[in-house]
Amino acid sequence: MVTLSVEAVGPAPLTYQWRRNGVNIPGATSSTYKTRQPGTYDVIVSTTAAPCPPVVSDPAVLTPDESVTIATAKAQKDSQCVSLQGKTVTAVFGDTFYIEEASRAVGIRAVRAGHRATPGSTVHVIGTMATNANGERYVNVASLAITGYRPLKPLVMRHRDLTGTDWYYNSGTGEGQIGLDQGYHLNNVGLYVTIVGRVTEVGSGYFYMDDGSALTGPDPRGVRVTTGSIAPPALGSFVQATGISSLYVGGSQLHSNLLLTALQPML
Repeated sequence: MVTLSVEAVGPAPLTYQWRRNGVNIPGATSSTYKTRQPGTYDVIVSTTAAPCPPVVSDPAVLTPDESVTIATAKAQKDSQCVSLQGKTVTAVFGDTFYIEEASRAVGIRAVRAGHRATPGSTVHVIGTMATNANGERYVNVASLAITGYRPLKPLVMRHRDLTGTDWYYNSGTGEGQIGLDQGYHLNNVGLYVTIVGRVTEVGSGYFYMDDGSALTGPDPRGVRVTTGSIAPPALGSFVQATGISSLYVGGSQLHSNLLLTALQPML
């Protein structure tokens, strides 16, 4: 926790309004403000006792103390500030992108409107941890710097190993990462992976595929693949699908979901 403060001199009464990244912070109306969120902070000081206009303080930039691994970031509760340096971007979906360790051991979703990250670039992101509606942890990015280029190859994975089980998951605080009730493997939500199999169902914006690896669970059709802008394959065809291991909620249960980045037919 960091305490920001301002000293202002002028005719009483003085009023204060703290801002983060240029946006007013609700309730932050005293001469001090405590926070652990990264960002650029300033304070507007006003007085009604003189005709002078409000004064805006010099900005203060708040960053986390040190860079951590993605696994360490996932172990933090929601709203905790994290700094992730030297991570590789593996996929981009609009304002969402995914980053991964060079070891390919763990990856995570990151969200920043208007970011310029591209697959293969290395980045330094600073932000706060959060959890989306599908139970996937992500970094709400406040600061993004592109530092280099180091593309990663996807990990080949069986369907039954996709998503995996809970990883130190705490539903109360958001710490860890939720998995499947009947998951087989270590949790791999956020990883860049490749799977192969036969297409068992095709729908608008998605298809299902099965590789015969004795996949069990709530959905016998296999793994759901979200296609985005990529045209879905033909029913019954054999394909190789590359993308991000993710989750979606169907009914009242979590299911494996691959966010597609590339699709190839298997001859």
